[in-house]
Amino acid sequence: MKKLLPALAMTWALIGCQTANSSVETTNAELPPLPPLTEPTIETYPECELLEHWFHPADYREVVEVDHPNKRIIVWYDDSDVPVYKSIAIFRNNQLKVIDLTHDQLLFHGSVTFPDASSAPSHS
Repeated sequence: MKKLLPALAMTWALIGCQTANSSVETTNAELPPLPPLTEPTIETYPECELLEHWFHPADYREVVEVDHPNKRIIVWYDDSDVPVYKSIAIFRNNQLKVIDLTHDQLLFHGSVTFPDASSAPSHS
């Protein structure tokens, strides 16, 4: 009897470990295609229209350093890859800061109305 219980337990354990022969394989052909990754273009950022007051964003190469639901920081580079301007947009309280990095000068810091607030990042 003492040997029967461990033997039954082992049998049930082995039965539970067996896999059925009818396993289902999923291939990539069966999966729906993923939508293409599209990064927003700089023209879709609401602060870019406002930046035209201080410089022409289209004349520079931009690098988005921070892009959160509440804040976006962009550094603007000239043709020599030298950072020239920096913009910091705070969407929660409609603040914009524009910095001239060449002359180490704050060009603007204040409240603004973003032209198209729906373009602000909406990460959840």
